[in-house]
Amino acid sequence: MNAGARLDRLPVCRFHYRILALIGSGLFLDAVDIYVQGPLLAYFLATGWSDIKQNANFLSATFVGLLCGALISGRLSDRFGRRRLYQANLILFGVRSILAAFAPSPALLIACRVVIGLGLGGEVIVSYGTLTEFVPPAKRAVWQGKLALISNLGIPASALLCATLLPTFGWRPVFGLVGLFALLVWIFRQSMPESPRWYETVNRTEEAERTLQDIEAEVERYTGSRLVAVMPRNIPPPQEKPPAIKILFQGTLRRRMLLAMLLMTCTNVVVYAFTGWLPTVLVEKTIPVSKMLTMTWLIQIGALPGALLGPWIAERAGRKLGISGISIAAIFSGLSFAFVDSTTLLIAAGFVTSLLSYSLVAIMFAVYIPELFPTALRMTGSSLANACGRTANIFAPQGIAWMIPHWGTSSIFIAISGLLFLQAAAITVFGENTGQRSLEEISSLT
Repeated sequence: MNAGARLDRLPVCRFHYRILALIGSGLFLDAVDIYVQGPLLAYFLATGWSDIKQNANFLSATFVGLLCGALISGRLSDRFGRRRLYQANLILFGVRSILAAFAPSPALLIACRVVIGLGLGGEVIVSYGTLTEFVPPAKRAVWQGKLALISNLGIPASALLCATLLPTFGWRPVFGLVGLFALLVWIFRQSMPESPRWYETVNRTEEAERTLQDIEAEVERYTGSRLVAVMPRNIPPPQEKPPAIKILFQGTLRRRMLLAMLLMTCTNVVVYAFTGWLPTVLVEKTIPVSKMLTMTWLIQIGALPGALLGPWIAERAGRKLGISGISIAAIFSGLSFAFVDSTTLLIAAGFVTSLLSYSLVAIMFAVYIPELFPTALRMTGSSLANACGRTANIFAPQGIAWMIPHWGTSSIFIAISGLLFLQAAAITVFGENTGQRSLEEISSLT
């Protein structure tokens, strides 16, 4: 048994597509649930169901849940396994979304968002980290980009869902449908295998061997050829439970951990400030609500090519150059969006900003951050880094709600530009390229 070497030598086939579909379906609904926030908040404001302060509380409550969910799921998935946690996350936000559809007041809906956020926060961390452990190094960035694309399909889907339901049926069916589909996906994902790399790390050798044999048999059945044996790799000694968290702040891992925290803070605030407040910015630019929903959908379509563009650039230019270059380009597109008024220019500048923002998300969430940490601490490290971004997003909506009446909506994009510049500088100075290396090789460099 040598899980990393045996998984990395597998040819990409229907097995990998099955894993991608099972993980991606939950992540898609996760994205829909998060990104319906923008249109819903604008709808609440336009219909008088809530005000700016309540909308800010709604966003902050979501990010409180996302923060707690990421922290809890990351550590627990390293302790008890990937499969248990992503199933628990999915059932949690699915059931609570259905209950949210019956909330009688903004205050109770905000309370529901905290619990929903628990499931959403864990789903993102465990999904990207799990796929990383199944895909061979030469295909890892591309396949993580495919997972990001599936997730990003939830962005225009959320806008389309709101544009279809809000004008006629109101906001409650939006939550109800998301919750029902989450429960359906939970049923299909019962067939998802546990990560053999995780089994090996916690010394559950019989289960690791059995899972590897099942996977290899499935691959041989799909490809019609026998798999060749591989030389084992040096792997860390197995442990009964994850190492202490303090290891992440020692030696080379400390530099990686601090960099990951900074990158995830900048990326989280940039993306959610843009997408969460995009409909409100358009309304403030005197765009009618009916037209705003269509424009939001057109702008957020940029997330789809962005999910593939980011990993493609990272694979060819390297992680460092890819992240820094896209960050600088996003500064110019974001400022352009802030200072134009015509419908055509707003859509064009917003589309490019969305494309570049989600290129960064695809590299950071899906590719770079999970690669930085050893298997025994992969989810814990990713969750701590993500938690920094979630923490910033708890307070960012309050700051934006204060900035808009004082300095106007353009101030949002000036602040975003500063974070993008900081991110580009940090990755240039402290980052390292992890592409085309096995996860075990990357871990050995710490």
